[in-house]
Amino acid sequence: MLESSNAAEIRRLEQRLGELQALVQVIGRINRSLPIDEILHTSQEGIQRVLEGKFGCFVLVDPDARKLELAHAHSLPSSLHEQLQLFVTRFQFPPTDPTSQDYVDLIALLGDQVREILRTYSAESSALIPLTARSRPVGILIVGIGTPRVLMPISVDLLMSIGEQVGMAIEQARLNASLSESEQFHRAFIENSPDGIWEGDFKDHILYVNEAACRIMGYTREELLQMQPSDLIVDKDTASSQREKLFQQGFLTNYNSEARTKSGEIKTVSISTRLVRDAQGNMVRYQSIFRDVTEQQHSIATLDRRNHELSALNAIGNILSHPLEISRALDEVCQQITSITSMETAAVYLVDERQQKLNLVAHRGIEPELIPEVRQVGLDDDMARSIAADGQPFAADDVMIDQAPGFAGPRRAGYHAGIGVPIKLRGKPVGAIFVGSKQRCAYEKADVALLTNIGERIGMAMENHDLYDEMRRRADELDGLARLSAACTSSLDPTAISQIAVEWTKKLLDGDLCSIRLLENDDLRLGAVLGQREGLPAAERFSQDELSQTILNTRTPFVVADVAQDPNFSQNLRDYMAANHVYTFLAAPLPTTAGVIGFITVSHSHPYPWQQREIDLMQTIANQTASAIHNAQLSQNVLRAQQKVQAVFDSGISGLFATDPAGRIVMFNHAAERITGWTLREIQGQLWADVFANTAAPNHPEPLINEALVRKKTIYVPDGRYLQTRDGRMLPVAKAVAPLMDDNGTVTGAVGAFWDLTREKAAEQTRENFLKMVAHQMRNPLTVLGSALELLDKTKLPKQLRKDMYNLVKSQAERLNKFSQQFLDLEKAINSGRPVDCQPLPVADLVNKLVGEFDAIHTNYHFAIEPCEQEPIAHADADRVDNILRNLLDNAVAYSDPGSHVTVSINLPGSCDQVIIAVRDQGIGIPILEQDRIFNAFFRASQPEGRSTYGHGFGLYVAHQMARQMNGDIQFTSREGEGSTFHLILRRSQ
Repeated sequence: MLESSNAAEIRRLEQRLGELQALVQVIGRINRSLPIDEILHTSQEGIQRVLEGKFGCFVLVDPDARKLELAHAHSLPSSLHEQLQLFVTRFQFPPTDPTSQDYVDLIALLGDQVREILRTYSAESSALIPLTARSRPVGILIVGIGTPRVLMPISVDLLMSIGEQVGMAIEQARLNASLSESEQFHRAFIENSPDGIWEGDFKDHILYVNEAACRIMGYTREELLQMQPSDLIVDKDTASSQREKLFQQGFLTNYNSEARTKSGEIKTVSISTRLVRDAQGNMVRYQSIFRDVTEQQHSIATLDRRNHELSALNAIGNILSHPLEISRALDEVCQQITSITSMETAAVYLVDERQQKLNLVAHRGIEPELIPEVRQVGLDDDMARSIAADGQPFAADDVMIDQAPGFAGPRRAGYHAGIGVPIKLRGKPVGAIFVGSKQRCAYEKADVALLTNIGERIGMAMENHDLYDEMRRRADELDGLARLSAACTSSLDPTAISQIAVEWTKKLLDGDLCSIRLLENDDLRLGAVLGQREGLPAAERFSQDELSQTILNTRTPFVVADVAQDPNFSQNLRDYMAANHVYTFLAAPLPTTAGVIGFITVSHSHPYPWQQREIDLMQTIANQTASAIHNAQLSQNVLRAQQKVQAVFDSGISGLFATDPAGRIVMFNHAAERITGWTLREIQGQLWADVFANTAAPNHPEPLINEALVRKKTIYVPDGRYLQTRDGRMLPVAKAVAPLMDDNGTVTGAVGAFWDLTREKAAEQTRENFLKMVAHQMRNPLTVLGSALELLDKTKLPKQLRKDMYNLVKSQAERLNKFSQQFLDLEKAINSGRPVDCQPLPVADLVNKLVGEFDAIHTNYHFAIEPCEQEPIAHADADRVDNILRNLLDNAVAYSDPGSHVTVSINLPGSCDQVIIAVRDQGIGIPILEQDRIFNAFFRASQPEGRSTYGHGFGLYVAHQMARQMNGDIQFTSREGEGSTFHLILRRSQ
């Protein structure tokens, strides 16, 4: 029994040993880096055999792609195969990126769902072995077992280990497959790359080259592998320098080098190189990739050149865009041409058709000693004519330039080659561009095309210059005509207009001599001349000759090409022209509506082809000038007529005026200005009624001017009318008005006159006042005299009474005598025939004498003198000064109370040309409202109530008149109740 038990145990152990050996064999087989299909087949077959399984398969997991794959499932029953295939298709991975724990959960989840499918399919047992690699899920190995078996723990552990080993093997197989695929791809890429690739070591061996490298260098692969890189690189120094940089940086990118091909051709290659190191970091080899960039470099060089040419063309365009600076611009263009063509010299020539030559106008690089020889090139030279006249470009190397005889000078200077292209203006050749080199050159069509383009640009610039010149000339002409018109219209003097016209004509037409001749009777009078040679007398007057009659009669401009050869000139005019070196001559008549009034001329001292625009401009100037001169002549005629009318108008002693139909003042003579205080300038254009009628007065009459303007009446009013002056005074006037009418009887205005009746009214008033005053002043003394004489007739009068009556008669007689003496003084001041005898007068002596007399007579007053520091000597009439001072002192006593002070002072003001004598009192003063009438005859200032001072209003009037007769004056200051100071102002003796 024991033996049988042992034998059974031995058999189980042998079985287990066999299983272990089989599993170990599986592990050994799958660790040989087999393809993934062999790994799956070997592991499935071995494990299925150990477990005595009926079927088996794999469910593989791709965590990165998040999908399942059913693999090696050919032994599965079809229904189970469909269920598992459906499962792997529909399986949903967790939504987030898995962690290590998530991977464990994922395997567990797969195992549970697969186990559920197997349980549904059959009640038979099965084994699920998880496959992992470094804790990452690889899949599940499914083995269906027909008879249930119990595995020992050691076998289970072994199966789990085998699962790890299988997972690792599957992962490794996947990596190997990916690496193999990548290696094949990169090998194919390297071999099929259009760029050359080689690999070499640092012993100057070439270890590998691809097909493109063989194609670029022209060698076979075997030939290149037998060569060294230094056999191919042309510039050894550059290669050595690049190797040093490679050691320092570890890589180099896109550096250019020149390599020699098998055929000997030098190619430019662009190389990128990197170092390859071993596991210890040692540099073991390098890998380079290169490409042929010869054509690219050539294209880049060509592009750079074209860009440079384009930049130069733009620069030339900018240079030529300034038409005012064409000469300087052509020099700069030559500089640009030498820059873009790499030629030593460039020159620009322009055609002189008259001389049939090419003239050098700009150049760059021509030797100074060569310039005299090339400054002009004749168009008789075939090559020059072909370019500059026929417009044919040419490019020459040594052989061709030797055949061009016109280039002997440059050839002697060492020039070997050159290009010449025409400069065209509106399609016509007008010049040429030449470039030259002392090097032998082979020119391309692009070089000629480039210079042809530049020639066209120069032609356009010259056209723009001409157009701009023409525009500027036209603008100058228009501006000049506008200025001429403004200057002419601003003057009404024919001589000044003529001078302005010749100045602008000479300026606008750039002439040497310009003049204007005006018709006067049958002669031509010189209006103005400019440009006449110094020292020559101006020909003030010419008789009309055949030439002048032709100019005046044809009414069109007249050109004389050669004055010396023209037979139409009179001898004296020809002599005048010859003296002023006149060669050619342009004349234009001065036409007006009244006929031709003369002509204007401009001339040159050298042959000159007059252009039509100049002839038209000359006639325009003549038209403007003629109109201005004619208007000035008419204006002067009108002005002279106006002056005659105005002279007659202003000569009247009465105020004369004229109005337009509306009553606005248009004329106002000097007498009217003097009477009213208004000037014509102030009231011209204003209504007569607005200026002179006193509309504020009650019941003011209708303006008399309306009688003429409205009722067409001529009327005279000798009295009863008043006229308001500028300062508001109302003057009594006599007036007369009359209408002005045209031939149809329409009122075109009115004329009027007025006379100032102020003097007449004042004289009349003065006469009335005089008669009243004489009657009043003589009545009282005569009455007293009569009464006194009646008493004296009585014999029985007491002696004392008789004496009193006698004194009364005497005083009244003296009063009448003083009254009559004042009349005599007044008459003397006004009508005295005795001339004023002004002599040097010591004023201080006179003042002292008079003050002494008054002080002795009027003892109740205090007299004082304030002398002057200097000796005041006046230039005056002694009698008149005596009379004036006595009058002022009489007034000071008369209008002051006894005991008052009267002071006389003498002053010399700062101007030192006057002597001023002041009489200052402490009297009653003069009311301010009466001060402006104090010097009027018969006027007496009002006096305080209860005070009466004898007088007639003659004294100050007479004194004032006498002071003015000596070119002096009397002025005063006064305050009512405080006194007055009167200043006698005399001239100081020099």
